[in-house]
Amino acid sequence: MDESGMTIFSIFGVVFLIVLVITLVSFISRNKKNNTPIKKIRVGNTVYYLYSIMPSYGRYNNTIVYQLKDKEGNLKGNFNSLSDVLSFLGIDEFPDENDIFN
Repeated sequence: MDESGMTIFSIFGVVFLIVLVITLVSFISRNKKNNTPIKKIRVGNTVYYLYSIMPSYGRYNNTIVYQLKDKEGNLKGNFNSLSDVLSFLGIDEFPDENDIFN
């Protein structure tokens, strides 16, 4: 192989590695965000955690899906809006985390 062929091969390898690293970083950050609760909700004696999930198909149109899980991590439902979560729980507004009476 001559010198120009080796240069093109090296450039292709570097570009491939850069694309691979960017893809992995994007995947890891999205996965970390999807597994971090955005709100802790207490309704009666039950504690729920609300997650904001960006599905892979909604990456380019900013689609957000909300997931509600109990404290054991069992999925209670997927919702398209926060008002759907409120109506599912049967409450009018999200309780304050510091409120001792809820």
